[in-house]
Amino acid sequence: MKARYALWPVMIFSAVSLASACSSDSGTGTDPAGGGSSTTGDGGSGANTGATTSNGATDAGGMPADAGASSGATGGAAAGAAGAAGAAGAGGAAGDLCEGKDLNCPDDDNPCTEDECNPDTGECGIPRSETACDDGKFCNGADSCDAGECSVHDGNPCSGTCNEGGDYCECTTNDDCPADELGAWSECAYATECVETAMRSRTVTKHTCNGVGKCVAGTPTIENEACTRETDGTTCTDDGNRCNGTESCKNGNCVPNAVDPCKNNASNPYCYNSDPTCRVCKSTGISGKPQTGCGSSEYCCGGTCQSTSCLVISTIINPTVIQTTVIQTL
Repeated sequence: MKARYALWPVMIFSAVSLASACSSDSGTGTDPAGGGSSTTGDGGSGANTGATTSNGATDAGGMPADAGASSGATGGAAAGAAGAAGAAGAGGAAGDLCEGKDLNCPDDDNPCTEDECNPDTGECGIPRSETACDDGKFCNGADSCDAGECSVHDGNPCSGTCNEGGDYCECTTNDDCPADELGAWSECAYATECVETAMRSRTVTKHTCNGVGKCVAGTPTIENEACTRETDGTTCTDDGNRCNGTESCKNGNCVPNAVDPCKNNASNPYCYNSDPTCRVCKSTGISGKPQTGCGSSEYCCGGTCQSTSCLVISTIINPTVIQTTVIQTL
């Protein structure tokens, strides 16, 4: 009997050890009933396995294994949560790497990069394309950028042999020389906002054979050509006369549409250029008569009908002059 009782402390120690193993972050669960272990990287799977194998089981000494199941589930779930958080972090989209940085960068003397912080890399330099550049070589022609590199070339500029060392085309006649170099056209200089024809210009540089086998560039000349546009119906500058309607371009000129803005206003049908609102009446005389829109005994003063004349007598007296002024109320 003493030998049997001596086994209890050993078995209790074993159960405690198993419970400790189930609570580890690795998600490892131990089956107290079977004496085996189950390990998984999936926290959810580890929790399920520990709960299933331990539920209702007893250890060799007859003790319940619920503590092992509980610890296995807890440890497995914690590991699963940590794994899920890591996966979310790894799968998240990268933000703007220039956030919080100075967007302007020093000039790198590279025409194929924009001197600004690149939000994709967090470093200076945004690649350009189709911008003119120079790779230092003559015989591959004019150069331009592609994805930040000076890598696009027009090809041999010469009709005959190209001399890379001397940066010129070899020739016997002018036909062996490069085509004319054409500058960019200037903006068309239209005289007014409604004018439809104008002129623009560009520089032209011709190459000729100098008689000793070398093509040389001549002095640039100016080439002009006419340019046109359509302006009819385009809104143009207001002439300041409110009552003749809005202005638009017609046949190259800015003209009003002759539509009185007050014409269809039944209660206030009269327009004054000095007044942004439509008024009740219209006066053509300094006293308020003749007028339209008021009764025969009324006066139209400043677009409003009244019973008295629009004239006000104002007398100004000073020590040397007595001045009477007639003022019309508008």
